Amino acid sequence: MTTHDEALDRRRTDLLRLMRHTRTQGEGAATSAKLVSAVTDPDPGLRRAAADAAGFRQDHTPALAMSLVRMLETDDVDHCREAAAFALGEIGGERAVSALVTATATETSPLVREAIVAALGAIGDPETAAVVAAMTRGEKPAVRRRAVVACAGFDSPEADGAIRAALEDRDRHVRDAAAWILRPPC
Repeated sequence: MTTHDEALDRRRTDLLRLMRHTRTQGEGAATSAKLVSAVTDPDPGLRRAAADAAGFRQDHTPALAMSLVRMLETDDVDHCREAAAFALGEIGGERAVSALVTATATETSPLVREAIVAALGAIGDPETAAVVAAMTRGEKPAVRRRAVVACAGFDSPEADGAIRAALEDRDRHVRDAAAWILRPPC
């Protein structure tokens, strides 16, 4: 009889083998389906590793993207939601943007909020500039700093104003990020 630990070890080994195979042999729908299964695994460490791996894939199936959206919306582990936000930022697209924007209104973990704003900045959808700029205020310092950096990728009055306002932030790291972005070119 197989114990739970042996079954978990087998699933972890399968995920590692899958990730190694993806790097050396290419990617495909079968790999994506296996990642979907791993993203919904009962073990949070395996879910997080699968979401991290999904963020580095070159091809993304709709099923994998939807699994990551569900993970961001419902997973009870902060690190899993953080990894899902990262992966969605790499995947991009309308569904990823929608899920990330929705999460800004409901997510309470600073760790996940920082990943969400970084993902929105990585995608760079002009429609999200105001959301990203708003996250430069009223957040934990790490989230504000990440939002200031994300604003640099937008060409909008909201983003530009948020960067300039961050020069007066109470946190030195936020101020430094804004100053670095606004420094004159060499």
